[in-house]
Amino acid sequence: EEGYLIDSIQSPTKQRNCGQLKFKAEDIISCKEISEILQEISENSKFVNWQNMLFDRRTGTIDHADTWYLDTKPRGEMIAAWISLEDIKESAGRFFVYPKSHKLTIPENSNKKFKDNYLYADFMQKFIKDNNLKKFAPELRKGDVLFWHPFTIHGSLSQRNYKYSRKSLTAHYHPV
Repeated sequence: EEGYLIDSIQSPTKQRNCGQLKFKAEDIISCKEISEILQEISENSKFVNWQNMLFDRRTGTIDHADTWYLDTKPRGEMIAAWISLEDIKESAGRFFVYPKSHKLTIPENSNKKFKDNYLYADFMQKFIKDNNLKKFAPELRKGDVLFWHPFTIHGSLSQRNYKYSRKSLTAHYHPV
C-alpha cells in the first residue's frame, strides 16, 4: 500500500537486472571506510563480500546467530554489517543485537539437530533466557553501520507503522 518492497532483495550486487541499484549497493558495501573498519576489528587485511541483502520494509526477523546459516571454517571469522540507508524510525522495525552474545558458545548445527527454523527459534529463545541476554535496538541514522560477529544473536523488530520504510543493506564478509 505504501509502495515499499516487503521482501528483501537477496544479493542485489549479483542481480544483473537491478541497473544502478546493483552498482550503488556494490559501492556502499565495498567502500573504503567499511574496508578499513573490517581490517581494524579483524586480524585480516582483505575481505570478500559473501552475501548481501537490501531491505526496504521489514516484517521482523527471528532472533538468530549467522553462524547457523553461514560462517567460515573454522567458525567465527566472518564479519557482518548492517548499513542504514536512512534514519530508521523506531516503529519501522529496528535492527537489534544481544550485546556480548558473541562471547557465548553457540553449538554448531553439525549433527543437523535442528531440522527447521521453528526448532532453531525455540532453541534460540531458550538460549537467550538461560543466558539472561538483553535485547538492544539502537537508533541508527543514515550512514551508520553496525558490525557484528557471526555468533552475535540479532534480528529485527516487527514493523509497527507501515508508512515508514527501513532502507538498509546487510553484508557478510569473509577474510581472503
